[in-house]
Amino acid sequence: MPRRRFPVLVACAALGCAPTPSAVTEPEPAAGPVVAPEAAEVEDLCGEGSRRTWAILDGDQQVGVTRGQCLGKEARGWHFVSALELDATGGPQYELHTWVSGSGKPRSAELRTALEVTRYRWTGDGLQITLYGDTRTLTASDGAGAEALWVVPAHALYMRETMLRLGVGIDGDVSAIDAYVPSRDAVMPLQLRFERTDDGAVVAHSDFSDFVLRSSAPAKLAGLRIAEVTTAERGAVYRE
Repeated sequence: MPRRRFPVLVACAALGCAPTPSAVTEPEPAAGPVVAPEAAEVEDLCGEGSRRTWAILDGDQQVGVTRGQCLGKEARGWHFVSALELDATGGPQYELHTWVSGSGKPRSAELRTALEVTRYRWTGDGLQITLYGDTRTLTASDGAGAEALWVVPAHALYMRETMLRLGVGIDGDVSAIDAYVPSRDAVMPLQLRFERTDDGAVVAHSDFSDFVLRSSAPAKLAGLRIAEVTTAERGAVYRE
């Protein structure tokens, strides 16, 4: 009579065999943000006292400069200035003066040109704009409140850098704000996404351009500096 054989599984169940341990794959740790969310304090940022300047480029030719600086604390708040000068005109096109609270919220601003001064004031209802005695109020498109709507003229690179360093609109690796652009008289969304290149540099991408950033190591919001802005069609358009 042939010998009966029991399946291995049944035999092990009867004898109490210990199962052979299988290899366990450890889950990969979640990747942190490209830029650590440690924003600058307004007082520390202003305490640097340095003027930031970028050349405005058209191909290999410099056609102007955009610059900015914090002038210190005044009754209205911390005083930031961003200015544009084009070589063709030989003088300033505008100066944007913005007064910011100690918590990094804009309070009031003035856009000064050779012909006019437009005044801005942040209220509970939104951004109040006054020119030639006429006043109107704009609100942020996402309903996030008056302080979410910053005044950012064309070429105001210093304001973009200041907002990044203060952590305005930062959510993970995305910076998203609503800005009032005076030359277009319109509220426009400004969004940047941080990425790290193969050589370790930090770049912030928008729909139209790339912001090449200098940063401390490890990169954190407080230490960011805009080194260059490039576009696919024109190459470098700003360079510090």
